Amino acid sequence: MKSTSTRNLERSRAGAGLPRGALYGAFGLVALTLVLVFADQATDAMRGEQTTTSPQSVHRLAFAIDGEDGPITVTRAETGAELAVFAADDSRFLRRVVTSLVDKRERADIATDRPFDLIRWSDGTMILADPTNGQYMPLNGFGTDNERAFRRLFLAAGDGS
Repeated sequence: MKSTSTRNLERSRAGAGLPRGALYGAFGLVALTLVLVFADQATDAMRGEQTTTSPQSVHRLAFAIDGEDGPITVTRAETGAELAVFAADDSRFLRRVVTSLVDKRERADIATDRPFDLIRWSDGTMILADPTNGQYMPLNGFGTDNERAFRRLFLAAGDGS
């Protein structure tokens, strides 16, 4: 004969857990969600939405940063003509963007003195691109104050916007 504690243990095990129907329902809901997510991504890829954005303006620029708190001198890479000099206070965002791209070059053992491409697209977006490794930084998502330095470079390079 079984003891009372053994019978109580067997009863608690028998009643423990979720009903099978609830478990099957939960797994079915998860599976359906995954199928819907993948189907949505696949239809977006099949649509192949084409962008009509093209580079409106491209300038190859060299950046010389004079220490951590020094000015940044920007020149045309092809001619060496000076386009602008930014004081440390006026160039915090520009300094962060350029040093971030330079750090990525250093990690990839790429020469850090090569020029960058400042690109404005036909939809108005701007990026600073590194042609040596394909890295780039979008410049429009950080507010108009931060974009100002790069707009100043486009103006200095002869673009009227």
